[in-house]
Amino acid sequence: MDSTSPKPTAGSPARNAVNVPVDKVITTTFSEPIKLGAGLIKLVSSSGALISITKSINGKVLTITPTTALKKATKYTLILAAGSVTDYAGNPIAAYSRPFTTDSTPPKAIAGKPARNTVNVPLDAVITTTFNEPIYAANMWVTLKTASGTSVTINPFINGNILCIFHLQLKPSTKYIIELHTGCIKDAAGNLLKYYYRYFTTAAT
Repeated sequence: MDSTSPKPTAGSPARNAVNVPVDKVITTTFSEPIKLGAGLIKLVSSSGALISITKSINGKVLTITPTTALKKATKYTLILAAGSVTDYAGNPIAAYSRPFTTDSTPPKAIAGKPARNTVNVPLDAVITTTFNEPIYAANMWVTLKTASGTSVTINPFINGNILCIFHLQLKPSTKYIIELHTGCIKDAAGNLLKYYYRYFTTAAT
């Protein structure tokens, strides 16, 4: 007769994970197929707030889905009360908890075209900045100026993790600065970009 309780063998996010996406679906894998029991299953923030969730089981995997996005830079704890999950013989799990912390890292520029301090840039070049994660519009304070301070009319556009800047044709043999001001874009967690800039110089013709 089976008298062995199921035990957690893996979790996503892992225990004490950081920079977890705010839309993360939380899973816990057990040592054998499971079903819901009588105890409570909760997701609680560090302030004690109870998060609304849905629960589902597929074989050995318990899935917890928050009904709304979690808050950024916040510690959460998944709590499975003793008996909240059992195996098919009715053996209950022991009490279990697993903390994790949501994303607090701003998006980071990882590539730019034209690259920093590039020379002989075509006058009709489309200017792009690639980030390490998907980005979203915030205040969109993006500027393109000559080194002497003359502003250029631009149309910034976001495509996934790339910020594109369309503009009227640039002047030849001119040094420009592209500036992405603090808070112009954000990531999915709402973390705002910190100020970023780079120079480039156009071709003679």
